[in-house]
Amino acid sequence: MVRDRLDDIPNDDIPRGYALRPFQAGDAETWLRIHVVADEYGTFSDRTFVAEFGTDEVALGRRQLYAVDRHGEAVGTVTAWFPQRGICSAVGRLHWLAVLPGHQHRGVGSALVTATLRRLRELGYQHAYLTSASVRKEALRLYRALGFRTASRGDVETVSCRSSGGAGA
Repeated sequence: MVRDRLDDIPNDDIPRGYALRPFQAGDAETWLRIHVVADEYGTFSDRTFVAEFGTDEVALGRRQLYAVDRHGEAVGTVTAWFPQRGICSAVGRLHWLAVLPGHQHRGVGSALVTATLRRLRELGYQHAYLTSASVRKEALRLYRALGFRTASRGDVETVSCRSSGGAGA
């Protein structure tokens, strides 16, 4: 899915009782816990985090967000990540959104996505993309409501660069 612009991001504030915080040392385990519980379609192990994000804690601190409840417990996560190889450098990647089931349908996911879109814009991206699967119907509804449209990989790879000439962070 593609979001063609990052200059018109909705203002979805974090719901009452929650806060956003950046990645902190030790959050690889936090990320894994959230995804194992929240993602019924994925398969995750201790190696998944490093395979997807590496170990650069400075980059992770700038790019990965967590939603925490009033007790400081992380209940959701998403990352403003680098584009995959072959994708225009002006197109940032919204990567691995997950919210624990007991905290879904409260605006946490929407707040994580909009904060991540703002972060992508701050990092110099002009467009955003994500990958998902058709079985993730609720996530797809959320992404569409927040301005994403269905697109082929070829569309992600070329259309945005034609209009922006490439940029990036």
